[in-house]
Amino acid sequence: MYLLLLLAASAFADTLPLVIQAQTDFERVLLEPAPRIGDAAACVQSAAALMPVAQPEELPQAHYRKGYCLLVEGLLTRDARELDQAGAEFQSAVGAWPVPKGAAPAARPPDADAMRILSSIAGLAAASITKNLPARDSRLESAEERVECAGVLLGAAACQEVAATGRLWLAWLADRQDRLSEAARRAAAFPGSGWQVWVAGRQAFAARGYAAAEESFRQALRIWQTRPAPAEAVRLLSPPPDLPRARESLAAAAFLAGNAAAAVAALDAALQARPQEARDIFLRGLARDAAGSPEAALEDYNLASRTALANAGESSAAGEARYYRAVWLFRRGDYARADREFAAALNTGVDPALRPDVTAWWRMTAVARGECGASARYLEDSLAAASGFFPRRRAQSLLGRCGVLAARQPQP
Repeated sequence: MYLLLLLAASAFADTLPLVIQAQTDFERVLLEPAPRIGDAAACVQSAAALMPVAQPEELPQAHYRKGYCLLVEGLLTRDARELDQAGAEFQSAVGAWPVPKGAAPAARPPDADAMRILSSIAGLAAASITKNLPARDSRLESAEERVECAGVLLGAAACQEVAATGRLWLAWLADRQDRLSEAARRAAAFPGSGWQVWVAGRQAFAARGYAAAEESFRQALRIWQTRPAPAEAVRLLSPPPDLPRARESLAAAAFLAGNAAAAVAALDAALQARPQEARDIFLRGLARDAAGSPEAALEDYNLASRTALANAGESSAAGEARYYRAVWLFRRGDYARADREFAAALNTGVDPALRPDVTAWWRMTAVARGECGASARYLEDSLAAASGFFPRRRAQSLLGRCGVLAARQPQP
């Protein structure tokens, strides 16, 4: 017996430094308002080092801590693999819960709801990076109404914060999948997060209330850019806002509301973060044209074409490159070459959302070359399907010229 006690004491002494190190590293990440990537990585390593020698009752907590630090690290580095690993660790925390000898397995291990919510958050965060979003998230939705917080792996208050964070991710998912009514209902519970006004802006944009959408998008960006350091889980683990996407939306709303200068400013900011977005460069060209800066617009049309051509991995890149080049040629008055480029863009293949505008530009080119009659009728038909980014005033001016020319033709 004495020998067994000595062996147990020796084993405890050997593992104690690992236990202390793992706890210290985890608390550094958990308690720090703005955790650092290096601290999260150290926490993952110390939790992994403890697992092979941990007692069975210590394993669930080790898996939880490793999962939490992987989740933080993955969110900071935008590494989908780390986020997937975090989800697996949270599931392992549930599965590792020891069952006493002779006892039936627990139907619901302690804090299982929180672990499942964290696993779903990790999965959605990974999907946001790989752009492979699920249609729904049944684990989050099933835990939405009833979340049991035992306070074993994480405190009861932290468990409730995790549940609230899961509900915010449901609002984010509904927004990304254009279920705007659901997104608005869910985001209403988080008035200070920026998501409520963001979704309100998207709803206003869909209803063509562009001025209201511009104001809402601007307010959401202001919140996201100036929000305080994340001091609790509901902030730290909440859906990270896509700031370039928000600036693009602000630019679109400002442009359609007639505020071309604001659209240029928003696109300048978006392109600082993602300079290879050819469509943003092209939209900035349209905004500069509308703001009365034709030379700067021509530079953007040309740059958009070259940038799209450089993105050879995208299926619609070649078609878009031809489209942007065709607009550049049109604005230079080279209608013959522009006509060929617009036709080639339609034949090569462009994003279906762009096709109505490309078609309208192509038909406007024919009218600009002086081809009235059938070409003018085709252009008129195209205007109904074209987006608000198509230069309708230019088209209507050309159509008016065709009308004048038609009126001057001798009557038979």
